[in-house]
Amino acid sequence: MRLIILGIESHSKGIRTLVRRPEFWSIVSFVFLAMFRIVDLTLDPFFELPPKPQGDGVDYENIAWNVYSGKGFGFDWLDPEWRRPYLAVDGGETYKVQLDRESGFGWTTARPPLYPYLIAAVYSVFERGPHAWICIRILNGLCLSVAGACSVYLSLVILRRLDLNPWSSILGGFATFLLACSDRTTATYASDFLTEPLALMLTQLFVVAIFVFHHSMSQTDSKVTRSSWQSSWIVIGVLLSAMVYARSIMIFMLPGIGLFLYWSFRAWGTLASSNQDLWRDSWRWSGKAILLAILLLSPWWVRNCIVLDRWMPLGTQGPITLLGAYCDESLVAGGEWQSKPELQMREEYSAKSEFKGMANDVEREVYLAEVASERVRSWIAGHWAELPRLGVHRALNLWSPFSGRSLLWKGLMLLGGIGLIVGRRPEAIWMLGLPLLTTIVVMLLYSTGSRFLVPSYGLLYALGGLGMASLSSWSIALLRRRFGIHSHV
Repeated sequence: MRLIILGIESHSKGIRTLVRRPEFWSIVSFVFLAMFRIVDLTLDPFFELPPKPQGDGVDYENIAWNVYSGKGFGFDWLDPEWRRPYLAVDGGETYKVQLDRESGFGWTTARPPLYPYLIAAVYSVFERGPHAWICIRILNGLCLSVAGACSVYLSLVILRRLDLNPWSSILGGFATFLLACSDRTTATYASDFLTEPLALMLTQLFVVAIFVFHHSMSQTDSKVTRSSWQSSWIVIGVLLSAMVYARSIMIFMLPGIGLFLYWSFRAWGTLASSNQDLWRDSWRWSGKAILLAILLLSPWWVRNCIVLDRWMPLGTQGPITLLGAYCDESLVAGGEWQSKPELQMREEYSAKSEFKGMANDVEREVYLAEVASERVRSWIAGHWAELPRLGVHRALNLWSPFSGRSLLWKGLMLLGGIGLIVGRRPEAIWMLGLPLLTTIVVMLLYSTGSRFLVPSYGLLYALGGLGMASLSSWSIALLRRRFGIHSHV
């Protein structure tokens, strides 16, 4: 054993050089992840078919087709050209639920716009059909690959700053890569037309951008570098708005993200210098990033208000969806969102002549949103004592399962988080803060398994890698003490 440890020590300088190249290893990780994802996608039976019938994939594709066709951002379930490829699959039996919908074109505010416009962009290059659907799925796989590569980059950057044993750092980076490669939860989203891969990639790029800009604060006092990080709020604001455009729930995280931007600027700025104007600069930098994000999001909010003819900038989906979160059925189901209350409400009002007599689907959706909001308020007023239990159940649902390989991953992730907290590293603000912020938002709104946690999965992969590296470093240090070996690296 002593000889093995001495052998490891003799190669540590060369390994340390490799660890100091996180950009290189992130590129290598992307190449391998991309190849793996594409091969995995080719094995999926839906590889050349329209979106899977489960979930919202068909909805996004329908909107994308209408955008591409020039109708606008809305649903049209009667368009014969849109229905044709769905009818070609088992005579339409696979997509019976979607094909049985009877409404023609109508504007919608029920889905975020970024992903449908991305699909429409693909249709402008490839004719809608098997080749376009293959391209979209490959794009999803590439989004996951970029996110995984960013995870490797984050873990290696943090490990380099922690100055752990170089072999432990290599092991931590490799563990991060394996987690990104082997996680089947994210892999399932690559084969469908859902927003998770895009949201995961944007979240990772957002955190990487923060790390890069903040780290540059402590590198040099040159005017060029100072100008780059002082203007970095533009990049941060653009990425933030893209995250909301990809996943609507991100809008509820903006206040928390604004605080994190302030805290992280202060933390890195304190490490960089004793700037007496740091408090003012921190608020100014974070405030400009949030205001830019809001400015970029405002055209969509204005559009929603115009379409709905109401002050409803976030659309109708939220109020209607909350009906399945604050109800007796959700309480019985352990906090999980339930579709039954919404279906019952729609069935109840669809039979009423005044509801059917409304001018269009938009008016009906606005009416249902108002009814749902009133029912949610009424339920909350009568169940105050149940709200804490409901929130705890949602948090547990978000982080479950707690067994098998998932438990091992989360154990390493917890270990990595503890290491950041004990080391008082400013990176903990984002590595731990974003998953915590997601948990708080889900506790206040609703949960659908771990789906809302997916955009933060890349951070969890990196935390798992940090945990593995810390465990390895502690083990090596223990063995050194056991055999009386002193490092000369």
